[in-house]
Amino acid sequence: MSTIAVAGLTRTDFAGIREILSDEFRPYAGRTETVARMVAACTVTTVIVMTFRLPYAFLGVFYAFVISRQKPERIVHNGFSAVAASAAAVVYVAMGVQLFYDYEVLHFVFLAFTLYLVFYLKRALTNDSVTFGFGVTATVALTLIWDRPYPAETHLASTFSLSFVVALGTLVAMAVAWVALQLHPTGRAVRSEGTSAAQSSPPLLVSDAFSNQEYARFALKGCFAGLLCYIVDSSVAWPVIMGACAETCIVSARPLSPGAGTRNERLFVSVTALIVGGIVFGFGSHGLLLPFVDSIIGFILQFAVIAALAAWVATSSPRLSYAGTLGAMGFFFPMVTGFAPNPRLARSGAFFVDLVLALLAFWLVLDRAADPEASSPANPHSSPPVPLAIPIQH
Repeated sequence: MSTIAVAGLTRTDFAGIREILSDEFRPYAGRTETVARMVAACTVTTVIVMTFRLPYAFLGVFYAFVISRQKPERIVHNGFSAVAASAAAVVYVAMGVQLFYDYEVLHFVFLAFTLYLVFYLKRALTNDSVTFGFGVTATVALTLIWDRPYPAETHLASTFSLSFVVALGTLVAMAVAWVALQLHPTGRAVRSEGTSAAQSSPPLLVSDAFSNQEYARFALKGCFAGLLCYIVDSSVAWPVIMGACAETCIVSARPLSPGAGTRNERLFVSVTALIVGGIVFGFGSHGLLLPFVDSIIGFILQFAVIAALAAWVATSSPRLSYAGTLGAMGFFFPMVTGFAPNPRLARSGAFFVDLVLALLAFWLVLDRAADPEASSPANPHSSPPVPLAIPIQH
């Protein structure tokens, strides 16, 4: 990939924008294979969740999409860790609810502690897939499930369903990665390397997990951003938008890298990606394409095509790859929220509003990477953050 200055995104002339996009979207070795695995994983997951009408299907499809960004041998090696992290989140939530959710103050304190823990683990753990699996399951369960006035049995069943669908997306991504290794000419050598790597796995925590004060500062900022969204959502009291708190944890997984442009540029690109993915492709599909679809085959074809476009953007450099991930997030939710063409779009619209709120909270509190003095150093021991997962060298 040719070198373009970080400030390149500030160039407003069409020639400069065209040059940047041409550079970002240019094919490179391994990009097509990665996109194919991402599309296959999220498409297979979509067929499963819609066939069996699984709740919280969006999270399973989205997680299958983002985890497939990693190298296939890494997915096979680390996939079960993400599944275990999601299961651990269910136990954590159940214990916390049992102890604290009958008391309003302790309820709020427990939620704040959970947000702090999730963002702290994001920096302190060597495997970000574990943080993503634990953090998304825990925050979605606490804000979208247990804050609603339903019986405890219903809440618990929904929490198990949430964990199961995240595990399903992980397992499908692992299966697709395993098939890719089998089909690869050097798959046997790669598997042997993966076996030797598994025998020398890195420690769970980084060496300075409890001594580096930057991790605590980052966790406090993340906790504040999540609570800001939670307070706004609770104040509005709109039943279908109580997810920005959890979505902030997802959005924050994008890299805090100066290579992604300035803060304002990243906000503009993020909102644009949501508009294109959620409104243009998501709502547009509902209004223009789905009325003419009368089978799962037609639905999957248009779903796979748009997912491929998002995956191609998501495999760009860190300057633009987060746009593909956010665009996919905006597209997947309205497409798999219901189990028939043309479901009600009110919830999808509320989800879009919540995502914008999460982006604003992230921009105000966390996204300060453009200022080198304000940004905290990246964890040198951790795997690159999910959803971008492992950056592919161009």
